[in-house]
Amino acid sequence: MPAHGSLSRAPSASIPKRTRSRPLKIRTTSPLQLRVAEQDIPSPQLPIEIIDRILELAVTSQIVSLPLGPTAFKSIVPFTLTSTTFRHITLRHYFRDLLLENKIHWDQIYILLTNQENKSDKMLRESRLPWIRSLCSSSSIISPNPERLSSLTHLEVLSIDFQPEGLSTQHPRLKMLFHYLGTNTNLTSLILSTLPRIDVKTLQLIAETFPRLVDLYLSCTERLQLDCCWICFEDSLSCTGHSPIPDEYTSAEALGHAFALALKPLRTLTRLHLGIFLCDEQLPYSHIDHSTEDETMGMADSYMKCDMCEEFRRIVHRRELSATIAIAQHLKILRSIGWSSFFGAVVKRANEDTGIMGRLRLEDNHGGEIYSDTEELEEDAVNNNADYARTTVWILRTKGRIRVKKSPWDNA
Repeated sequence: MPAHGSLSRAPSASIPKRTRSRPLKIRTTSPLQLRVAEQDIPSPQLPIEIIDRILELAVTSQIVSLPLGPTAFKSIVPFTLTSTTFRHITLRHYFRDLLLENKIHWDQIYILLTNQENKSDKMLRESRLPWIRSLCSSSSIISPNPERLSSLTHLEVLSIDFQPEGLSTQHPRLKMLFHYLGTNTNLTSLILSTLPRIDVKTLQLIAETFPRLVDLYLSCTERLQLDCCWICFEDSLSCTGHSPIPDEYTSAEALGHAFALALKPLRTLTRLHLGIFLCDEQLPYSHIDHSTEDETMGMADSYMKCDMCEEFRRIVHRRELSATIAIAQHLKILRSIGWSSFFGAVVKRANEDTGIMGRLRLEDNHGGEIYSDTEELEEDAVNNNADYARTTVWILRTKGRIRVKKSPWDNA
């Protein structure tokens, strides 16, 4: 027992000593790394060729269902806002075939396309429009800025209406436009409508500028006001070179040879249309004199009903066939030639031989065979002024000879 007054110590719990001055670190387990075999996961992106085809179908359906203009363009705006690629493809298909309505329309389209092309190829120094493959316009729309035509580097089809031009301005206008189009080697189809005249000078200029043409359509008879009164019809005759026989050429064969020599550089030409009449120049004026007092304000397409003009049908029919043979002798792969003709529609007559059969000898002693097609009803549209004064002669080459008739050959 301890002594009195001595201090007694109460039992106490032992406190562990602090062995580290630094805070404790909690150890964590690193995640387990698993090795997975490497493999290529296919991309879900569609090939650009398929996207191009889908957009082409979509844009084409909009163009067909809606008239050209702001309404049709608004329908493709969602495609142009999707991405740069979609915009590029959509505009390329939309402006593939271009129909110009007026000068403002042409200005807007040109600015839009050149800006888009420059964005897609910043290294491009000159503005080019490779999207446009077909262009239809009036000469008055494209003439103020003819240098733009040099940008149409991939143009394949060109159609120009020369209604605003006259006999004195036709050739200078053609020469100016062709100067900028001459660098285009892809043009295969050329349509020049409502020309004041068709002459050797014009044909030579075309052949020199576009040697790869396959289709060539030239016509001046659209200038004649067939759907108006006699006075307007006669007035339009006086300012149009509609019938070069006999004042310019003594015969259809002479005309054919002259035109063929001018077009001879066109070695790939297969379809040709020359919109001139092969009747005598005085025939249209004579037809006006045939009318009675009650018919003075009648329609000028009444040739088909004029008994006095009917006697010229055979003459005109023979000229169209013989001129075709003359041209076909020089253009070796030509398949058909179209002519303007007041006697384009053949009327089927019973027990009457209105055809021309036999062998025709031309002035240069080359032969050709002409076959009658008047026993068949020719498919020329009489009720449509655009197709009424028109006929087509089909060419067949066999055994070294040229055969022609006014209906397609079965074995051609």
